Amino acid sequence: MTKFSFIVPYRNRDTKIAKRCLLSLQTQKVITDYEVIFINYGSDKVISNELESFCTDLDKINYVFNEVRGMFWSRSASINNGIYLAQGEYCIIADVDMIYSPNFLEEVNQNINQNTLLHYQCFYLNEGFEYDKYLENHSLKIENLGQFEKSSKESAMGIVIIPTNKLKEIGAFDEYYRLWGIEDKDLNRRLLNYDYKEKLEMKWLNAEKSPVFHQWHPAANNPLAQPKGWEKIVIDHYHNKYDKPELTIHKKTNGIEIGKIYNKKERPALKKYESNDIETNFEFEFPIEKAYSSFVSQFMKLEKNKALILNQSFSLIDEKATSKAAQGVRKINSLLEKVKVSYRMTELLKHTYGNIDFYQVRDFLFYFIVDFEDFIEDYYYKQENGESGKPEKITLILFKK
Repeated sequence: MTKFSFIVPYRNRDTKIAKRCLLSLQTQKVITDYEVIFINYGSDKVISNELESFCTDLDKINYVFNEVRGMFWSRSASINNGIYLAQGEYCIIADVDMIYSPNFLEEVNQNINQNTLLHYQCFYLNEGFEYDKYLENHSLKIENLGQFEKSSKESAMGIVIIPTNKLKEIGAFDEYYRLWGIEDKDLNRRLLNYDYKEKLEMKWLNAEKSPVFHQWHPAANNPLAQPKGWEKIVIDHYHNKYDKPELTIHKKTNGIEIGKIYNKKERPALKKYESNDIETNFEFEFPIEKAYSSFVSQFMKLEKNKALILNQSFSLIDEKATSKAAQGVRKINSLLEKVKVSYRMTELLKHTYGNIDFYQVRDFLFYFIVDFEDFIEDYYYKQENGESGKPEKITLILFKK
């Protein structure tokens, strides 16, 4: 049996970052009994081809592509893919933006056993860090670690070493969490509270002995990047599971297909999208509330294996347009600006002239897919930017179960 299984989830991230991580995992000097399971959770074709080719030249890498293109990102599901493929006695949950020291596994091996939940922290590299200056045999040789901020223990809950059998016994990660979640906090709580024969003890590696470095990348903190209210729902889901289980809607958070690896034959929505046979049979119209009701009703009336298809652009009236309405808006806004009134007419127009906002529809569709997943055989969701660079178009293919 293999001793350690690194599990590295990935989707559409900077390939340079991913390659540095994977190369650093080639360099473990003392402990060589390990594997690396690189889970490509539905990345775009070009990126996937590049990384698959890259991994063929590396040792110990098990490259796994899960054909979930068009499905929402789920770190929980992607890690579960790795857990149920792992051959190792211990799973090491890794992040693709980390660079590991050559003695990392040596330190892990000295501190881990079947009754230990072992966490490790990382050092944050700065923007503009000169990798070539410090890279030595794919690892970073840095004498002065004090120049970098070290992650707090709270923020490092997601990078952890756990006995594989203990992970499977509790059902691994909760796959209700997607896009953004607190799946790490949830997992730690369940591991530490579960009624094992012997309770797990949480420990921390000495970060200075085997430093792990976090590669700099832009922060993903756009408040519009996730559906409105999802953060609160996720937090409520977490607390209700333990404090008010009677309020938990999704009591069975992981079904029988936990860790499932999809192939293209199982994705009718993806195949339909790639065939370009996406003639719209639904369109959101004003008033939006009526459109929501019509969408639900039309989907539920579908026969088994039939699809509801949306392929629609959503945009507000552009004040630079030549329409009479837009010309009027410019004049009114100009007057309001002169008298120093902050209110503008654009938001009013989307109601007066029946314009439907992109984010309204996106959020509705996300929650529909989450709440009606028991009725959905497969789905493919894609959003595209307009000429302004802002998201504007939505394509959704929903197959009825």
